Amino acid sequence: MEQIYQHFKRSPHKVDMMEEIQKLLEDPVLKYREVHQIRWLSFLEALEAVVRTLDSLLTYFSTTAAKDPKSSGMNSRVGTEMFILMAHGMLDILRPVTALSLYFQQEDIDIGVVRVELDTCIEKLRYLKNPANPLEKATYVSIAKNEFQTVKGKLVFKGHHISRLKSQTQFTNAFNQYIDAVISNIESRFPEGELMAAFAVLALRPITFVSPDEVDAWGNDSLEILLGHYAVEQMHTFKDPETNEEKTVHSAPKVNAEEAREEWKKLKHVVRAQQYPRPSMAKIWNLIMQYHSSDFPNMAVLAALALSHPIHTADCERSFSSQNHIVSPLRNRINADHCDQLMRIMIEGGEVGNFLFQQAVEKW
Repeated sequence: MEQIYQHFKRSPHKVDMMEEIQKLLEDPVLKYREVHQIRWLSFLEALEAVVRTLDSLLTYFSTTAAKDPKSSGMNSRVGTEMFILMAHGMLDILRPVTALSLYFQQEDIDIGVVRVELDTCIEKLRYLKNPANPLEKATYVSIAKNEFQTVKGKLVFKGHHISRLKSQTQFTNAFNQYIDAVISNIESRFPEGELMAAFAVLALRPITFVSPDEVDAWGNDSLEILLGHYAVEQMHTFKDPETNEEKTVHSAPKVNAEEAREEWKKLKHVVRAQQYPRPSMAKIWNLIMQYHSSDFPNMAVLAALALSHPIHTADCERSFSSQNHIVSPLRNRINADHCDQLMRIMIEGGEVGNFLFQQAVEKW
């Protein structure tokens, strides 16, 4: 992928020639993008450009191979069954992964939905490994395989002669290994899956659909998981940066288990009786804290822990983007305090139209 981008990067002539071929073959007119290793979205966009214009790409490299040694080398790498299948397979893999990545870029992520999003992504990835295709949904790999034909003993893809794989298991093994690596990476980033799933109960979404006889028992298992972590003393081990010695500290329980159980039982009936809207965990707990803050002190602590759980780093990345807008080459002498003030205004400030300029000038 990177070599394809580099091949066209600094040559307007090659770009124009590729564009003419794309128009001639009625392919989308797309430019090849650089792959950023840390950005799933850029990887998907770069891959889509290659897959959607694969016919044009093979035509370009095959026609220029005789005059350009670099094109000849690219033709030998791109014009293979392995590359074509892996490109389509990567597209199958990257779609659910990119959807998950976009979910974690939202500003207000509901921790009650995080486990669902993770499980959905992992389920879609595991589905790709199943050759039986239980959902009867065509994948990009299956579409690519249908494009292959054998003409006079040679493998042909969209009219191009392609180097055949030595064995079909070669692609299957590489494809499945990559899926397993992606799943392992996702699971390693969210090791406390049970605890995160237990936080979802605090959103109280299905409480109005629970029968009156089952309300008292609903959500108790998830609450016990939370109490098993936050209602007991915790021991933490860390390495002292000055002495380089390991030290151990103890943190007191955050909530009282018995009181939390009683509050939880009452809270469910209060939410049902008041029929509070529950579009998100933050909104339901804003209402609870506004009208019943003194009734549920322990549950409020658990809700605060859920709402402040560091699920993603998108806000940090947005802060860096804001900083880059403020500290430009023409404003590179702004000191740290001034930059901090401007960033706070840019990120947390209100609309410019609502700013009281007259008062600001008088204050200044």
